[in-house]
Amino acid sequence: MRPLNLTMSAFGPYAGVQMLDMAQLGAEGLYLVTGDTGAGKTTIFDAICYALYDEPSGASRDARMMRSTYADVDTDTYVELTFDHMGKTYRVKRNPSYERRKKKGEGTTLQDAAAELYLPDDSVISNRTKVNSYLQELLGVDREQFSQISMLAQGEFKELLVAESGDRQKIFSKLFHTSRYFVLQKRLQDETRKLQSERDDMKKSIEQYISGIVCGEDDPLGISVQKAKDGQMPIDEVITLIGKLIETEKARTDLYEKQIGTLETRVGELDTLIGKAQQTEKARVQLEKAHLELANVQNDRTTAEAELNRTKEALSETEELQRQAAVINNELPDYEKLDEKRKNITDEEQLLQRQNEQAEKGRTLVAGKQRIIEKLKMDQAQLADAGEKIVALTASREKMADAVDYLNGISRLLVEYHRRKQTVAKAQKQYLLDNEIYIEKQDMYEHLSSLYRNAQAGILAKDLKEGQACPVCGATEHKLLASLPKEAPTDAQLDDAKKDADKARDRANASATDAKIKLASVTEIRNSIIEQAGKKFDDPEDIDGLPEKVEKNIGYYNEKIVDIDRQLESERKRVSRRDDLATKLPQEEETLAGMQTKLADIEKNISALTAKLASDREQVTEMAAGLRFNDRKEAEKHMNAILARAQKLQKSFESAEKRYNEVLQRIKALEGQIKALTDTLESSEKLELVKLEDDKAAVRNELGRFRLLMQDGNSRIHANETAMANIGRKSDELSAKEKEYVSVKSLYDTASGNVSGKNKINLEAYIQMSYFDRIIQRANLRFLKMSDGQYELGRVTDSSDKRSQIGLDLCVVDHYNGSRRDVKSLSGGESFMASLSLALGLSDEVQASAGGIQIDTMFVDEGFGSLDTEKTLPQAYKALVSVTEGRKLVGIISHVTELKEKIDKQIVVEKDRTGRAKARLVV
Repeated sequence: MRPLNLTMSAFGPYAGVQMLDMAQLGAEGLYLVTGDTGAGKTTIFDAICYALYDEPSGASRDARMMRSTYADVDTDTYVELTFDHMGKTYRVKRNPSYERRKKKGEGTTLQDAAAELYLPDDSVISNRTKVNSYLQELLGVDREQFSQISMLAQGEFKELLVAESGDRQKIFSKLFHTSRYFVLQKRLQDETRKLQSERDDMKKSIEQYISGIVCGEDDPLGISVQKAKDGQMPIDEVITLIGKLIETEKARTDLYEKQIGTLETRVGELDTLIGKAQQTEKARVQLEKAHLELANVQNDRTTAEAELNRTKEALSETEELQRQAAVINNELPDYEKLDEKRKNITDEEQLLQRQNEQAEKGRTLVAGKQRIIEKLKMDQAQLADAGEKIVALTASREKMADAVDYLNGISRLLVEYHRRKQTVAKAQKQYLLDNEIYIEKQDMYEHLSSLYRNAQAGILAKDLKEGQACPVCGATEHKLLASLPKEAPTDAQLDDAKKDADKARDRANASATDAKIKLASVTEIRNSIIEQAGKKFDDPEDIDGLPEKVEKNIGYYNEKIVDIDRQLESERKRVSRRDDLATKLPQEEETLAGMQTKLADIEKNISALTAKLASDREQVTEMAAGLRFNDRKEAEKHMNAILARAQKLQKSFESAEKRYNEVLQRIKALEGQIKALTDTLESSEKLELVKLEDDKAAVRNELGRFRLLMQDGNSRIHANETAMANIGRKSDELSAKEKEYVSVKSLYDTASGNVSGKNKINLEAYIQMSYFDRIIQRANLRFLKMSDGQYELGRVTDSSDKRSQIGLDLCVVDHYNGSRRDVKSLSGGESFMASLSLALGLSDEVQASAGGIQIDTMFVDEGFGSLDTEKTLPQAYKALVSVTEGRKLVGIISHVTELKEKIDKQIVVEKDRTGRAKARLVV
């Protein structure tokens, strides 16, 4: 990665837009970043680091703190970096979050952080997170590594030289990501503890299974079982013991099973005898019940026979009852005619009532309609003048609306007037900015032009001799020859500066023209406002007061328009009502006539219906006089009662007859049952039921005892078989787990440096020692050269205390006297050379360990002031020159005068009295 162009806007001490064309520095070699202390030299590297990684270079810096405190609130804060990587050009632009002026309204708002990355194929990535990921993947290093590779920061590389072993371990852990080895060590530790815990749990499980071994109270193996439970017996012997217990218990249960079979057979025999005895007893009880029931049924026969004779005598009454019912049934059609006539009278009475109600309602409606017609006629008379005011009101409203439209036109002109004033202010501000840029560009061109002319004069004067004619003025005496400037620009640079100045001048002229045109448009619209406002107001040139006057007058006219609209609406409603009445009144009169005709028809129907009702009532009186009952319903009720009485007498006879037959059948059945039971009892075996049941109870008690013994034995067999299976299985698992634990424990002890009798070097420290050896080897290539072969760095490889961690301690080897001593014993200049060499070696190793990444730029920040200008400074300079071999560009941040003389390419950073910084390239 090599920077080509860097732009900083309102970033750090750079208040304005600062552009650095770093492509002019070339692709390799040294260049100097020089300037006053605090001017903003290191900020250049901060900007590069921020553009690439969204963070400045130093750990103490925050991107949110990089907004320039000198910048105007309208100036945007951003960094834009164009860089070359692997032969392709990329451009990234970033801004942090910062407070800026609102684009609309007053006050400030928070500008969110953003990033854009322009790729070689012209595509753009605008998501900040995606830009960060893409750049880190592209460069192959994170910010921490990039800072270590590309920025040897002021004072930081000396800290690495004199750091303690533990501090170096932390630094290397970040740079080389060796923490993963510590994570591996921690996982091995966790796995060791886990396996140890699982092993202990398995031992506890086996002890638990052994505690579950059972045996009988009088078992001779009980002593051995207790010994096993106390943990005094090996596992294989415990398994053998359980086998013996199971074998002994199975022999006992076999004996119990045979005895149980014998007892179950005897119980079956007793159950058979008891069943026979129970059947005999049951037959005797049933015979006694049959004799008792037969005596009761004989009594029932006498009663049933008496009831049968009584109902037979009552059955003769049914013939008279049926004759009476037939007479009533023949008279039913007469009752039906009477009921029909009565129903007709009821219907006529109801119809007459409805006709009377309709007549009354009709008379009420006629009276109401007459009142409505009278009211409509009165309203018609009051609306005779409706519509006469509409013409005058409409004319007045149009006049008011014209006034409002005229004032709205003035209001729109005022809005446009103020908008144009804002555009004029913006255009004037743009002109001032463009003009300032033009002045800077023109000053730069004139400066370069002056250098160029001086250089031309210096070239001519260089070969001019006394007495020789000058090719420019012809003089032969040359009292004061022009000197050849050290920093003369080329023709191309001068031409580019002139083009930049011309472009800036054109932009300033265009901005001035634009501001002038916009100002003229403001004057034009102001005159138009004064002209139109003069027709309505006394002081039309008071532009600032016009909006209030216009708004007040518009409100006045609008109120008038609303009032006129109310009057017009009222007048239109009166006209509409008058027209409605002209149509509605004839319709209402026509409706009244229809209602009166309908009322006369109803009254005629009432008279006819009243006469017919009187005739029908007389006929009903005559028909009812010849009948015994009031109506058909009463006649049918009396007839049904007679028929019900006859039916009841018939059913009573049938029921008595059925009951008598049932009693006779029951007597016959009981006599047969008594004979059968008597025969059964005479042929049965004589058995004692109580004695049989006592014998059965005794046998069952003995059977229960043997079953309980067998159940206890089977429980012990099952418990011991389960214990033996579990102990055997867990024993095998414990053996495998023990092997796994020993293996992992050995790995953990090795990784953590806890092997007895060995130096305590854990895995992460061992990996870091490998990196450290390579760093020292790379550093010594430069340290030997800088110290003229006297010094090189070395790693302390032994420790008198085997209990302490070692591996990253550093010493210095003095080849002049063959001694090894602490690096803190070096002098200031020697310490700087050692620190610089170590930092360069670390940079090389980080770059190499990151997978062959290509970082073509490096910054070295200060420290050269401590070097001897005659010996060590030139040696350090040569070492840095060697770093640039292979197309690498190294920037030295320093204000040492000797370096200014040695290094031609420079970035000069200057700050004014206010603290604002500016940078320029000297190539």
